[in-house]
Amino acid sequence: METSSLTSLIEIEGKNFTIATTPVAGKNRLSSLIQLGGRAISQREFDLPEGLDDDGLKHYLHETHRTRSVELESIFRLNKKIDEKPTPDACWKIGVIFLSNGFYEDAKQKFIKSMEMDPHHLQSLKSYGITLTLMEDYDGALATLDHARELGPSFADIYYHLGNVRLYKRELDEAVQCYLQALQINPRYADARLRLATACVGYLAQSSNTLTEVRVGELSERAK
Repeated sequence: METSSLTSLIEIEGKNFTIATTPVAGKNRLSSLIQLGGRAISQREFDLPEGLDDDGLKHYLHETHRTRSVELESIFRLNKKIDEKPTPDACWKIGVIFLSNGFYEDAKQKFIKSMEMDPHHLQSLKSYGITLTLMEDYDGALATLDHARELGPSFADIYYHLGNVRLYKRELDEAVQCYLQALQINPRYADARLRLATACVGYLAQSSNTLTEVRVGELSERAK
């Protein structure tokens, strides 16, 4: 793909963001990277439609770049409105938008603001734990999600996210138990079932020499 890259500088609330949209080498995709002060804060990739000619590729690149610029401005415009009259729910919702677009630090601050106004706002607490996980603050994520579990012990996704943190920390036995708890609450939880299989395989690979034959069989069946 010979299509050129595009780069724009956008100033929002005194912050100078750089947006660079470029073809991904060896793939039929575009990458859009947003940086602030030289630090990458959001990156997304987009599949290119099949059968585009050079003009089509150039048009799609420009449209993707323009869309990302509009999204960035819209997110911070909405955030400014919420800051004028913040509520726990509004802060949580804009935090989720920040999080889904890769603005982890902004998302983190919104979830903190929501919890300051309502310490029992379960969705903000859970989302804060997810954000800390993505920021690789695993101890902080565990403490936060454990608190969320205390407030909402019947929510399967809290156990799922706890399992993810345990999995990232290589605490595989604990991860297995968390995914099993999620599935006990919601047997149709496909993501928890997939992660359970991953944790079981990892557990077998890590500890097979120290496990009993019964335990090995149990983990193998769960993985299947």
